[in-house]
Amino acid sequence: MKNLIYTISAIVVILIVISPKLFTSKDQITTYIETDQNLDAPKANASAAPRAPSMMSQAKAENGGLIALIANTPKYTWFVKIIGPYQAVKKQVDNLDLVIKTLDLSHGDHLHYDIPKDWTKKQASSMRVASFDAPGGVDISFSKLPAGQSLNANVVRWKKQIGLSGDPTEEELSEVKENWHRVILFNEDRKDMKAPKESKSSQSPHSSSAPFASGMAAVADDANSIMAAIIERPDATWFLKLIGPAQEVRVQADNIITVIGAHSFTAEGKLEYPVPTDWKEVPSSSSMRIASYKTGKVDISLIKLGPKQNIDANVSRWKGQIGLDTQVKVENEIKSFNIQGNTIHIVKLINDNKKVEKAPEAPKAPVAKKVSEKEDCANCENCASKDQHKSNEAKLETLQLNPSDKWKQLSAADGMSLGKYEMKLNDSTYGLSITQMQGPMPMERVYNMWFDQMGLKGQDPNDYIEKVKSSDNKDLDLIKISNDKEILISASFQGTSKIFFKVQGPASQAEEALSEFKSLITSARFE
Repeated sequence: MKNLIYTISAIVVILIVISPKLFTSKDQITTYIETDQNLDAPKANASAAPRAPSMMSQAKAENGGLIALIANTPKYTWFVKIIGPYQAVKKQVDNLDLVIKTLDLSHGDHLHYDIPKDWTKKQASSMRVASFDAPGGVDISFSKLPAGQSLNANVVRWKKQIGLSGDPTEEELSEVKENWHRVILFNEDRKDMKAPKESKSSQSPHSSSAPFASGMAAVADDANSIMAAIIERPDATWFLKLIGPAQEVRVQADNIITVIGAHSFTAEGKLEYPVPTDWKEVPSSSSMRIASYKTGKVDISLIKLGPKQNIDANVSRWKGQIGLDTQVKVENEIKSFNIQGNTIHIVKLINDNKKVEKAPEAPKAPVAKKVSEKEDCANCENCASKDQHKSNEAKLETLQLNPSDKWKQLSAADGMSLGKYEMKLNDSTYGLSITQMQGPMPMERVYNMWFDQMGLKGQDPNDYIEKVKSSDNKDLDLIKISNDKEILISASFQGTSKIFFKVQGPASQAEEALSEFKSLITSARFE
């Protein structure tokens, strides 16, 4: 059974953790740390993080050979990849066979293998468990991803990296043992090409001075801020990351709230979410990205990786991408909370000292800046009128309820939560949450997501909305969405603030639950 969207409290918590300083007015995201006795664990914060980390080598014109092992375990798909000039990679075939012969994947998150004598270990980038150089400009990478990766898709992508195309042949992709496949790719047209003299084996293609690798889209030169949401689940870690100029990242706060507040997971663990209208989907620059979007100068990536990722190491690397000191932690740069068993981290980073050119006006109008009581609002460039300025400073409504005995209060009002309740009808339990947020909150995309999750995609929310009155004659929009298993009922009041009532539970007592919910919200007073 599909999970319904997280309660509106998810949106509220995100609003709380997004600081006014930064947010009022598919990229590689994880760091694997290998602890095998044959490998030194890379120090995530040892130096400024590379600007273009990737498990994939940079596409180089001289690369004419690629050999690899793809090994599947119940938990991971492991990759051992060797790429470089044709003749140099030819000399590494025996070394790949040595690794295949000695590789032990029985240790879960770690691996054991013999390191060939002519391999020189180097600092692993964020997507790699380990990295090595070999003579002749050869790059070797060990990496892992969640189990179930596509063999064919990876080999097709690798062929393109050495100037080949098409699906792999039996000679190019062969099974060496159960769930282990060897890849042998050579481009005869590049047989005589060699690495340029300035390419030294001691230099990693992932050093901070390297240009962007294919794993990360080129971001704007004036990118000085990052906003990200990280969802940790038992089966995977999801990263939604925005990077760009601060002026444009700020105005994406509402979109992040909508996406995270309205997302859900199917029974198969697939993430579903509404795509903001100003996000334009673009081709992914990396096979690691589930989706890529652009809005203005902001690059947006969605990536799914294995569980239990190193969150601090990722944030440290992101700091390096916008010129912040990777060694220094800033207060409240990461805020974490738990909803329905999943941990969500909201990350916000800004480099105020980075000199940037003024970005063009973002597609959404910025939030009005705060002005003093004595300042004439007509002089405030972000306020359309004095009426708007007054509304910004208007007092939020207070809520008074007169619930029946069937509603048991679980928690009192606390901050933006106005309380949580529970109701039992026979053997069915219904949970109610009440939340208050300042300012208007668009509901159409949230309604559409609810319909999608209830198997009613394509329905017009307006056909389901019912107008009801509170006890003090205030208008509320009530919507009921149900299928044969579940019911979701929501009512919202829009005044100076937005107040949400939302109840969820089984469909077995839907009509009685709706009747009790209506009695509750019609008893409300907004003062």
